Amino acid sequence: MLFDRDRGRRSLTSAMAEVVPNLYRRGILTAKRALVYKDTEGIIDGVAHAGGQFTGFYPLGAKTVARAMKKLLNRSRSKIGGVP
Repeated sequence: MLFDRDRGRRSLTSAMAEVVPNLYRRGILTAKRALVYKDTEGIIDGVAHAGGQFTGFYPLGAKTVARAMKKLLNRSRSKIGGVP
């Protein structure tokens, strides 16, 4: 899980196109791993990625990690091939 700490610099949301490839290069993120982030408003949503590239966001709309994980699990079960 990534957190946008809102320290007055560029937001994590706007830097995601650079963050995702970096996580792939470092082996932290893989095609089979889901990535979620908490924005500056405290909302946890999903980060879609494919082939080491950021492809967008998908709503989880959770306020707690436990709720986000539950929604993520339900989402992956409902989609053929898992999460985006």
